[in-house]
Amino acid sequence: MRSSPLAVVLVCLTLTMNAQTSVSVGHLGGIVTDRTTGEALIGATVAIEGTVLGASTDIDGKFLVRNIPVGLHTVRVSYVGYATTHIHEVVITDDEVMMIAVALEERSVVADEVVITARALRTSEASILSMRARSASIGDGISAEMIKRAPDATSADALRRIVGVSIVDNKYVLVRGVSDRYNQTTLNGATMNGTSTESDKRSFSFDMIPSNLLDNTVVMKTSTPDRPGDVTGGLVELRTLDFPDHRVAKISMGTSYHTLTTGKSVQVSQGGTTDWLGVDDGRRSEPARTGNGFTEWADLPNSWALRSRTAPFNQSISLAYGDRFVGEGFELGTIAAMSYRGNYSRNELLQDYVVGAGPFRQRGTNDAYSVLWGGLVDMHLKIGVGHKVSFSNAYHRTAEDKVQIRNGIDFQGREVRSSSVQWTERGLYNGQVSGEHLTGIFKSSKFNWRMFYTESNASEPDRRRLKYQRQSDEDVPFSIAGTENNERAWTNVLEFTRGGNVSLTLPVADVTFKVGGAYERSTRAYRVRYTSAEFLGNDFSKTFLPADSIFAQDQFGPNGWVVRQLSDLKDQYDADRQISAAYVMADAPFSVWEQSFRIVGGARLEDARLRAFTYYPAYVSGAVRNQTDTASVGNTDVLPSINLTYQVNNQFYLRMAFSNSVNRPELREIANITYYDFVNYEELRGNRNLRRAWVDNYDVRTEYYPKPGEIAAASLFYKKIYDAIEQRVVWSSNPGKEWINTPQAENYGLELELRKDLSFIHGWMERVQVTGNYSRVFSKVRFQETQIVGLDSNFVPIKQIFADIRPMQGQASYTLNLGLHVTDEEWGTSASVMYNRFGRRVEAVADIRAEDVFEEPRGTVDVSLTQRLFGNVELKLTGKDITASVRRSRVRNGTLYRELRTGSSFGVQLSYAL
Repeated sequence: MRSSPLAVVLVCLTLTMNAQTSVSVGHLGGIVTDRTTGEALIGATVAIEGTVLGASTDIDGKFLVRNIPVGLHTVRVSYVGYATTHIHEVVITDDEVMMIAVALEERSVVADEVVITARALRTSEASILSMRARSASIGDGISAEMIKRAPDATSADALRRIVGVSIVDNKYVLVRGVSDRYNQTTLNGATMNGTSTESDKRSFSFDMIPSNLLDNTVVMKTSTPDRPGDVTGGLVELRTLDFPDHRVAKISMGTSYHTLTTGKSVQVSQGGTTDWLGVDDGRRSEPARTGNGFTEWADLPNSWALRSRTAPFNQSISLAYGDRFVGEGFELGTIAAMSYRGNYSRNELLQDYVVGAGPFRQRGTNDAYSVLWGGLVDMHLKIGVGHKVSFSNAYHRTAEDKVQIRNGIDFQGREVRSSSVQWTERGLYNGQVSGEHLTGIFKSSKFNWRMFYTESNASEPDRRRLKYQRQSDEDVPFSIAGTENNERAWTNVLEFTRGGNVSLTLPVADVTFKVGGAYERSTRAYRVRYTSAEFLGNDFSKTFLPADSIFAQDQFGPNGWVVRQLSDLKDQYDADRQISAAYVMADAPFSVWEQSFRIVGGARLEDARLRAFTYYPAYVSGAVRNQTDTASVGNTDVLPSINLTYQVNNQFYLRMAFSNSVNRPELREIANITYYDFVNYEELRGNRNLRRAWVDNYDVRTEYYPKPGEIAAASLFYKKIYDAIEQRVVWSSNPGKEWINTPQAENYGLELELRKDLSFIHGWMERVQVTGNYSRVFSKVRFQETQIVGLDSNFVPIKQIFADIRPMQGQASYTLNLGLHVTDEEWGTSASVMYNRFGRRVEAVADIRAEDVFEEPRGTVDVSLTQRLFGNVELKLTGKDITASVRRSRVRNGTLYRELRTGSSFGVQLSYAL
């Protein structure tokens, strides 16, 4: 009898676990901080009253008390100079870790003892809110608990739940209405690279990281000097799974049904044997440059013909294992996790617009098979209470085999049938070593250091494009004509980033000073090779053949097809970016008329040098020689920031902030090359004259925390951007986009947020929580518009320039998230209904305002139900975009530009924890 793979895996994991103790005991873990500053308190004493059990907090302010008898206990937390705090009714359950967060107050402010009668913090969602309350700056976040509730597969899906955040193309993040280029991303503190060949962005692609590998995600919306200066919208801080407080192991397997895809016939390419790993097996490799146009394609696999396949159910699996080892004077924590997902999808596309020579109308499908997998292995070692060294590794890989079919009318009024095959694979590795050490110079002074290495690669090998066309005479068969109608291309982007940072934190009296520095260098290489075939024969009937016959090996030769090289040195570039920084900041709590305040401020000095090298042949001394064109951007900026917090009481906070930030061009944007986007039929052109943008940022926020896990918040923000970097549309017979500086832009708006349970209606309704957030964003860009106002005597158009105002490119007018969550711990049930919607968004701007393109408002509804079946077995049912929303883009006058139907997805997942 054959055993199922799941049973084998579960047995193996079970054998690695120690037998459970027969005594009913649990554990207590958590963190102890200063209530005013949020700083971790090192060496605080945590004791379980009525027992001899207890622990001291470590360098992170964390503690773990093991083997506590099951039941209700009172926890006493004490620290020299602070009021002792008692927490009553802490529930310890069998073989589980109860997590609490304790914020101590100095004795000079309060009495010698504080008694907390409210229940201890029990959820990571409450911990995120507690962290926000203690933060020196304004930010928002989402915890692993909320991610678990939602049917979110990637970090991009999870991020759209955060107030003021919207997602473009399912992977790029917009914060507070400014485009993805104005944001920065870190993974466990290290800067992340871009991983896109389509537009070769430095902006991080958030579809790279599986959501189940995230512990929490925080979006910092105001700056402090110890954070990067190239952040205007927000700094997205991704944090992967943290070390467990006890041994854990978990396996999850899932499957899903897609309404437009599953069980239906989809088009796929002739892929390789390792496509399921997201790695090409070599059959798409670039051919050698033989110089003989008769052999280059003929020697490649004849992979033009598409195949039909019935799409199966989508599959996913994840594994996680973690443990903590405690010895005499040291503690070692480890965690390893991996996730894999294979997915078939279909989008139905309509493109319909009129520009240049005439109308362009295309209908078709985008069929795709995608793979997303990732893993992490982290270790940390704590020696005593004063030293911690961590080593972390994370690798993520995604690939997509996309087949596009188009039918319609092109700009010349010809009936066309086209297809393209794109295999794109992307990999991202991040490794880092970091340390935290008590220096002994002053009480709680710390020295922190970090070294990191990030490598990202994106390749698109053997992209194939084929177009048949005919004039209006329906009796004429479709044929291939012209080298622009067929193509094979190879693209590769490789980027390396190395860097490090150090900081020294010095508490002096009531003020904490922090000084530090950072250095980061990135190098990038972009290579592309375009080839096309031209028919030289006289028998044009050969151009009517099907795809797998038209480019067969015997069709190449003097009387058939010859391969032309369409790319040259001008289509590739090398680039590097170096950023050096130093900063000083102070964190000072103070009181005015017995009211508590906290001010965090300072300045950051950043020196940035960006260079992009493009190449071109030129005649020098009668011979053709390769020349280099260098585009560069260099600035040294002093970036001040200040954050003021007024703590009205333990529940109500008022925050105000000001900072200066910059937005530098991305390396691709200053490279003097042109990339053709075959998805949207557009050229993307670099601009070597781009300048860095300068931004003034102002923020005000009020926060009210009625009890753990609840918040009501309201924010106002204003940004003034000088030399704002945007993307504009250039209309012609072949539309394109390029990057420009606009002299001045303004971005302002408000954010509202609410998380509240319904216990005020009935005691049982404590299990029901409503969540909601709303952001309204306005922006103004002052620009010059060119209009044709008439004809001169020679019938030449007379142009006139007018000043005008429009919204920023990429800005959505509003974002809205609503959620209803029901959690019953006794029954092991959790259910959620979530709604996400964004307002009209500026997709691209044009020289003429009437030709601006907008993405129309769109809303999605997601549902999930999680149920503990028996023991440690859990079932999760999900529905994603159950209303099957349609994505539409229109020109300003309302004319349809593009329409995309994506369908709905319904899934089931089974998990087992050991």
